[in-house]
Amino acid sequence: MEEERILKALKEGQSVCDVLEDVKMYLGPVIQKKVAKKESEKYGVFSLKVLRHCVQLLAASTDDLDDVIEMCRLAHQCTSVLSFGSTNPMLLDKLLFHVVLHTYKYQRYDDCLEFSSHLYKQLCCSRDENPDCGGEIDNIAKQSFNCAWKAAIDIEKSQAGDALTGVSVMVLEFRTSAVRFALLSTSEVSWVVEQASKAVAQFMKSMQSSHTVLHKCYKTVFDNMLEKFEHQLQRGTLGEIDIVALMRWTMKCTDCMYSVGSTKTALTWLGNHMKQIYKLCTAQPLKTSLQICSDILHASLNLALDKLPDAETISLLQSIYTAMKKYKSITPEMFQVVLQSTDLLRKVISEGLNCSDHLSKKSTEFYQEIIKLFTLCVDVHQRNKQITESRSAQQQDTNKQMLCLDLVYQLLLQQLPTKLDLYSYCLPTCHKTLDIISTVASGEGGMLAANERAQFGVHCYNLAVVLYKDRRYVDCLPLLLLSCQQIYEYCSTNDDRLDENRADKMKLRKKYELLIDCQRKTESSEDAIKTAVSAISLFGHSVKNFVVMFVKAKHDLDLSTPTLKDYLDSDCHDVYQLEYEVYKEQSYDTSVEQYSVLHGLLDIYNVSHNNKEQRAYYLLQLSKLSYQADMVSDKSANEMHECCEEAMNILEDITSESQDDKILDLLAVVYVWNYIIHQTKFMETNIIDETTTDVIDITCDIPNEIHQHRNLDKALDIWKNCKSHYVMEDTCEAMTVLSSIYKLSQREVQVIHCLQLLGKFAAAGKLYHTATMAYAEAAKFISYHGNLSHAHTLLEQSKSNLSFIYDNSVGMVELVYKISYGYYLLYSKQFSSLERLLLEIEEDSNLERSQRWAYLLKAECKELRCNYIQATGVVGETPQELEYDVMRLRQGVESLTVNMCTGNNKVEWGVDMWSVRYALLQSLYQIGYLYNIQGAYRESKCYLLQGLLISDRLALPIR
Repeated sequence: MEEERILKALKEGQSVCDVLEDVKMYLGPVIQKKVAKKESEKYGVFSLKVLRHCVQLLAASTDDLDDVIEMCRLAHQCTSVLSFGSTNPMLLDKLLFHVVLHTYKYQRYDDCLEFSSHLYKQLCCSRDENPDCGGEIDNIAKQSFNCAWKAAIDIEKSQAGDALTGVSVMVLEFRTSAVRFALLSTSEVSWVVEQASKAVAQFMKSMQSSHTVLHKCYKTVFDNMLEKFEHQLQRGTLGEIDIVALMRWTMKCTDCMYSVGSTKTALTWLGNHMKQIYKLCTAQPLKTSLQICSDILHASLNLALDKLPDAETISLLQSIYTAMKKYKSITPEMFQVVLQSTDLLRKVISEGLNCSDHLSKKSTEFYQEIIKLFTLCVDVHQRNKQITESRSAQQQDTNKQMLCLDLVYQLLLQQLPTKLDLYSYCLPTCHKTLDIISTVASGEGGMLAANERAQFGVHCYNLAVVLYKDRRYVDCLPLLLLSCQQIYEYCSTNDDRLDENRADKMKLRKKYELLIDCQRKTESSEDAIKTAVSAISLFGHSVKNFVVMFVKAKHDLDLSTPTLKDYLDSDCHDVYQLEYEVYKEQSYDTSVEQYSVLHGLLDIYNVSHNNKEQRAYYLLQLSKLSYQADMVSDKSANEMHECCEEAMNILEDITSESQDDKILDLLAVVYVWNYIIHQTKFMETNIIDETTTDVIDITCDIPNEIHQHRNLDKALDIWKNCKSHYVMEDTCEAMTVLSSIYKLSQREVQVIHCLQLLGKFAAAGKLYHTATMAYAEAAKFISYHGNLSHAHTLLEQSKSNLSFIYDNSVGMVELVYKISYGYYLLYSKQFSSLERLLLEIEEDSNLERSQRWAYLLKAECKELRCNYIQATGVVGETPQELEYDVMRLRQGVESLTVNMCTGNNKVEWGVDMWSVRYALLQSLYQIGYLYNIQGAYRESKCYLLQGLLISDRLALPIR
């Protein structure tokens, strides 16, 4: 018979191509559906035999692969058309399975996919028609899963690096096929969903734009799962865990469709499939949980599309929150699904905050509901961690908690500046985060990223900055404390040292500075002191800002003690030096504090210390402090003198061995202050009855003065011979005083030398204020002595330095320059120019300021006007009237200068005691002279006697 001949030809290995034509001819009636019912079995048995021979040919590695596969396709087509019984009900399933295996072996992937689909359908039929064959079906399904999954992996490996849409789609189709086989097996559905999710994730990673392909995959897997569960429901074997798996797949599909931009499709998908899932539910708690999931997903998608009104969205969120609060009554498995559904809501809001305008227009109430919902999610995840023993599950819960909190931080940071009512959620959110970090750090609940503390600290700081800008300092303070604590923990090494690179990157200094400032603003200055000390100890260097804050916090509490030495180790001498400099910069009296710090520094740099130069420097500072702050009792006067003498001896010993300009400069400063202190001691003992109206005996003569000036002359010689100069504030201060002392002694050559050196040194040190005024004053003296050319040069140098001054003091410095320029015009007899300049000076508003320098400059201006009147004879105020005004102004300033004694006194130009008294003596002499030439001898004697009293007090001889 024909069928036997064909089968014999296949068995004997005849040409497959010829046999294929015979098979087509023989099975033609079947394909054309012209076979009588009674002949169906004959053709069906023949088709199975042909398929079996084809499997044998595939196993034997035939060369006619295309023809063999076509014959398999033809034989299967006939078996699917015919309806016949078989003594071996699983024969077709097994044959198709072997065809799938062999097509995979030969890398005929398209054919493999085709026969995998045929096999899946046949296994489904066998499952329905042959319930007793469940074991064989399970075995074939599992092996088919492995085959399909391996095929997907092999394709990926062979096409690595190629972004081919066809390849990616085929990989997804193989994995979808594998998942379908897994659903037919006894594998856990949750595991199957996990594999399906991997398939989708891998496809999205390679090809993110094929919405249609993804939708097909989702639908295929969902339909197959639904089909399986409907069978289980009929048999009464459907459990909650199965519905949970189906719901997870539904949420996964919804999430993926949203991610690829098919939000509207996802919304439709969700609505249709949730109805089908509800039909599987019989228990009300399960339906309630599913409803919560559905509501959350619907809210997420509608929020992404901005379809619902604000009030309706808020109402939906409130209902979700109320339902989720009952989480303890829901089984943990189902509630995991509820929590998973919140992932999409979190993603929608997070992305909306970054790139959507409509979310920014939502009300405060909307954001409050979102914060409440995700805070609740954090609590639920915490409960899950407590009831599960799986480390991986605990880790997942921890990760989700941090994601929820990150969203809340993101929301607060973006919305808080415009919706400050949200501030009440800041601190509770931070405390929740801290609890999680502390729990994980103790070894419970998984692990956190290495920078989690840093990220938490940054969140706290950013929230605090928003509140700080709104002046909510009380609410800001705890957030700043948390920020500094957490970032410090992150930046600390295992041996409790600070990783400076991390600290700089995290800007930890800036955060501590804001914390201290906030503590002061909340009247927690005691805490501010402690924080400042901690910061100084922590950072160790470049801590001036913290020292300033420490000093200010002490001042808030009106404390002069303690100083940093009472908190820190004795080797922190750099910090103590910095503290001393900060005290000097304050506008209020810090004499006691400076005194304490200097004694502490001298304890460190004691007589046995190697750094003798540093000890000499601090001895000098202590002497100056005692003098400037008027801390002169019998004991302190001796101490002041002894300190200065010791400093001088130390520096002279050092310079006798090496000529270092820096040390020589310090020695010159000490020489000047040694003279000042000596003179002060003399003035304290040389008390004169200022009420006398008779002529007094002058106690000093010129040889004695020359002897007293020997150290001053040494100082001037040192500065003349300095090859390089280390400009210090102390140097300029000493040179300013030295020039004033030389003025009092009428040693005008030395005055000019000193002023020119001062201008040079100050300009080199960019102390342009001092340089401008020094050159101007030198020009004034030289103009008086007739060297107008040199005076003009000095005025040009003064003007050049003036051009570098940009702060508020420029008005005062410019007046000094103009007055000196006025004297140059006076002595060069340029009276018309001088008249215009005088009018300009007299109209300057700076002269009306209530400051000592303004009074002195006003006196200088009047004195210049007096000299101008005397030189030109113009009609106006009389010289006596002008000089009297000058004298009264200088007397007032002299009284203020003598009485203003604090440790923060800095020598202002022309406002030190020596300059003021020199100017006052000039006025007293000039007014006495004017009265004398008018014959008013009694008035003349009165003013000249006052000058003699001051001169004797200053140990000035008669010249």
